[in-house]
Amino acid sequence: METLTIKVKNKERLMFLYEMLSYYDFLELPKLEETEKKKTEHNFFQSAGMWKDRNITQETLRKKAWKRD
Repeated sequence: METLTIKVKNKERLMFLYEMLSYYDFLELPKLEETEKKKTEHNFFQSAGMWKDRNITQETLRKKAWKRD
């Protein structure tokens, strides 16, 4: 038996492709599992003050981000 791995970017198209391939009896398809989106537990407001006591300004950040000569 040969194996082919395909990555599909869109879930709707994945379902369409899976359904289409399921009609072929010479293919053995794995069962699709629902993937849960993990909820991040990060609280945005806990990051407040993370730049405290650091010499960082908007201008220095822009210069580093937009390195132009």
